[in-house]
Amino acid sequence: MRLFTQRPGYTNVLLRGGLGNQMFQYAAGLSVARRTGTRLRLDLTALDRDEKRQFALDQFAIDADLLHAADDEPLQYSDPRSLATYAKTRFGAAVVVQRDETFGDELSEAAANSYLVGYWQSDGYFDAASEEVRAHFELRAPSAAYTELRRRIRAEKSAAVHVRRGDYAEDTAVQRVIGLLEPNYYRDAANELVARTNVGKFRVFSDDPDWCRSRVDLPGEVAIMSEGLTDAEELHLISACDHAIISNSSFSWWGAWLGATAKSVVIAPSRWLRSLDTRAGSRVPADWMTLPAEFVPINME
Repeated sequence: MRLFTQRPGYTNVLLRGGLGNQMFQYAAGLSVARRTGTRLRLDLTALDRDEKRQFALDQFAIDADLLHAADDEPLQYSDPRSLATYAKTRFGAAVVVQRDETFGDELSEAAANSYLVGYWQSDGYFDAASEEVRAHFELRAPSAAYTELRRRIRAEKSAAVHVRRGDYAEDTAVQRVIGLLEPNYYRDAANELVARTNVGKFRVFSDDPDWCRSRVDLPGEVAIMSEGLTDAEELHLISACDHAIISNSSFSWWGAWLGATAKSVVIAPSRWLRSLDTRAGSRVPADWMTLPAEFVPINME
């Protein structure tokens, strides 16, 4: 990871959201940078002004220049005209904006000195650079605790279950847009996984381990993972399991994707967003399976 220096030929990426979203944005940008022969540059302006999220990719072995917020008005990335002016003035770049929630061809013709704005939540956006993406998302400095847990997980046959709660459970606005999955989804997915693989141990990863202990009903041996690791280390422990059950979360997605092999079974919810009644669609790789999933009524958990 290098500090920002002025040089020609960049693929510029606006980073927003939490770790999983930042990973999607980085992966998409890396793929465009490799295709166009440019240097990857990450614009941290939105994160520098975000009170809830911060830059998190420095936990990984990424290779990109970083550009922090300037002392001017906050970036209005929802306004196309303002965004185009910002990209041209600050980067000399043309904006490429993701059109909607499904996979599209927006990046296929992105030229050098583009400014990418979107969440890019599909492996289709970085398929050509997938092996390099995996290498860049290796942990930069894994802890001894993580290393020992990973060794133990790799020595057993297990499935990861990621239960996303946090703002999904606490923020009404987030519930309206994304939605909190009914706990029955995790039980049904675990039963399906047992039938397909005969796996006998489930390792549960969640930002609310106490809730999982009382509300998530899984077959076999269940271990709630709450060792106080970094979020990147937790993501890599998910990838260490043989199989995975994910929630409608980009963090879940990356844990499963980084660990998936030809023998892995990954189960995802068939619905991803409440607001658009969106099917999981292009977010879910073709070799994963989906199961029906419903959302908890807003503020009715």
